Amino acid sequence: MEQTDQPPASSPSEDQTSHQNPTTRRARMTVRDYRRSAFFGEDNPRFGSLVAVGVLLLAVCGVIAVPWTLTRARPTFAGPVDVVHFIVAWGAVPIFLLAFRAVSHARSALADLGVNLAIAQHVEKSAAQALQQIRRDPRTRVNVAHLESLHLPDNPDNPKPASLRLFQRICAEAMDRRFESTINLIEPYQRESMESTLRLEAVQRTALRLGILCHFIGLVLVINAVPAMIASSEAPQHVAAQAIAEPGMPAEAIDDTASDEGAIRKVLDGLLLAFGASVGGLSVSVFGAMLLSSVRKKQFAYFRKLDEATATMIALASNSLNNDELLASLQHVSARLQEQTLTVKEGIVTLASAIAEQAKTIEAGLESLGGAKAKLDGFLDGISQSHDEFLKKLNTYYDVGTIAGMARQISKQIDMSQDHAVFALKSEIASVHRDVTGVRDMTSLHLGSGVFRFVPHALVALACASGLTLLFLLLGSR
Repeated sequence: MEQTDQPPASSPSEDQTSHQNPTTRRARMTVRDYRRSAFFGEDNPRFGSLVAVGVLLLAVCGVIAVPWTLTRARPTFAGPVDVVHFIVAWGAVPIFLLAFRAVSHARSALADLGVNLAIAQHVEKSAAQALQQIRRDPRTRVNVAHLESLHLPDNPDNPKPASLRLFQRICAEAMDRRFESTINLIEPYQRESMESTLRLEAVQRTALRLGILCHFIGLVLVINAVPAMIASSEAPQHVAAQAIAEPGMPAEAIDDTASDEGAIRKVLDGLLLAFGASVGGLSVSVFGAMLLSSVRKKQFAYFRKLDEATATMIALASNSLNNDELLASLQHVSARLQEQTLTVKEGIVTLASAIAEQAKTIEAGLESLGGAKAKLDGFLDGISQSHDEFLKKLNTYYDVGTIAGMARQISKQIDMSQDHAVFALKSEIASVHRDVTGVRDMTSLHLGSGVFRFVPHALVALACASGLTLLFLLLGSR
């Protein structure tokens, strides 16, 4: 099975379908464009109602709390306390302005989560379809280097969304054959998506803390005005309480009454500042909590989809081809092994045919050997029978009685031959003796004494002749 490294070309219908797919369109948008598009309202239909309810709550609380906090809108600067009161009174008003910052952070968080969620949905759907196709037909597997271009959307945002960078990391690590656990893999990107949530929580805590701070400053102003109120209450009263500020009242009585009202007014101003700032801080904090709850619901949905998409993408990457140098060399070795296997197979087939022919030859030889063995057995049987007959005849020839008679006859013939040979030898010796005596006499007469020196030689010659004659006689007798 041969696999190409080129990515499969998508048909125009597929491109048009992916272009018209709302999820893919969301995944290809930047966070700013998504926040300004109609997709934001479609994905967060309750956000507008939630903001409207929060603004109404802030308006009601502002109508109650802002007049309380701005009782010292015009500074008297009679002392440091009045200056602090004036600054804190105007400083409590920006607490309500934090609500607009909370709305801005909530929109940014929802837009970021919406884009990341769309990317996760797009990748999960595309990877799941490719994985099902691979499980139906393993030949449709593509190279792992093409996963990013095939299944990841082209998002122009800078920096890239967290989910897109997560899937890019999975594709990059898959080329090195590294597959980490999904829990350890997505945890840093989950923390990154929580930054917008943390900013919204920071606005909520800031509003609450500013309200508490202004509240305690108002209580400090109240505590600071209490001694003056106590001193004015302990002073002697010259007129009845119901005669305060009447036309015929003395001037000293009017001054005492004014000082009492001033001390009470300071206490009331401090209390109004404290409770007005507290109402503003609590109202903004409650509004931030409402927005935070909406953001967290979106965030939990994004986390679930990101986990599913990550698991699907890892499964697809593990079932894709990875044609790196090692695998290329392994494929080359596999091809060489396949060639060697074919060669060995051909050799085995040739050897098997040769062995079959040799087996046929051996079988024919065994058959002929069996026939030869049968002939040899017949031959050996004939030899055995001939041997038995020979032994029978030999037993008849070499009978004990026959052999003894033949021995006696041979002994008689040998004795007769020996007597005849001895007699003939004696006659020959006697004749030789006579001849020798005659020769000696003649030599003694003619040659004198010088002839005797040849006598030994003649005797030796005579003895040799006699021995030869006796030997011939013996042989002839036998």
